[in-house]
Amino acid sequence: MKFSNVRLLVKDYKKCFKFYNEKLGLEPAWNLEDACYASFKVADGIEGFALFSSDFMAPVVGNADKAQPSGYREKSMVSFEVENVDDVYQSLLAKGVEFVNKPTDWLAAGMRTVYLRDPEENLIEFFTPLKVFCQSCGMPINEDKQKGTNEDGSLSNDYCSYCFKEGKFTNNFTLDEQVDMGLNYYPPYKNAKTQEEKDYIKQLSKEFISNLKRWKS
Repeated sequence: MKFSNVRLLVKDYKKCFKFYNEKLGLEPAWNLEDACYASFKVADGIEGFALFSSDFMAPVVGNADKAQPSGYREKSMVSFEVENVDDVYQSLLAKGVEFVNKPTDWLAAGMRTVYLRDPEENLIEFFTPLKVFCQSCGMPINEDKQKGTNEDGSLSNDYCSYCFKEGKFTNNFTLDEQVDMGLNYYPPYKNAKTQEEKDYIKQLSKEFISNLKRWKS
């Protein structure tokens, strides 16, 4: 078995092709306009993402009499890793692209993310892996001023300034208390609409933090 591509089945092929090509900047390897099929390059020499007309596909699988689903929670997502999520966000805003949210650190997943939808409401994610985390609370550490200090006054490579000073932790939190503290400042948790969503985010956060150096020892 050999993987070929992930193919979005769309109603308005031309509009979607223009969005992915002109707005998002994906380079097409193929654009068979009459056949309503396009394949895009996702890396050097690699094609892995395609568009095809839903109206052309439906008769092949016996669904020509059925409408496309709408108004439902997403069952799939197109995800792109980028060098800098914030730069991509600003660049696409300037092109008139509308986003679901602003760039946010998703600590439990170890990445900074932003989300948008294509012309047919398919969910798209751009993400950048977070490089360094505090090994107590999971906060991203991007500058020396965010680092804690060791007993000799040198900067800690493991802990942030909120958690670690002069070689000692600044709190006596349990793991659960550390998780709850972090969630107080975490936008996806604060903006969650249901308790089920909050419980799921809390579960992911606890799994992430429990694997940090302070809590594994």
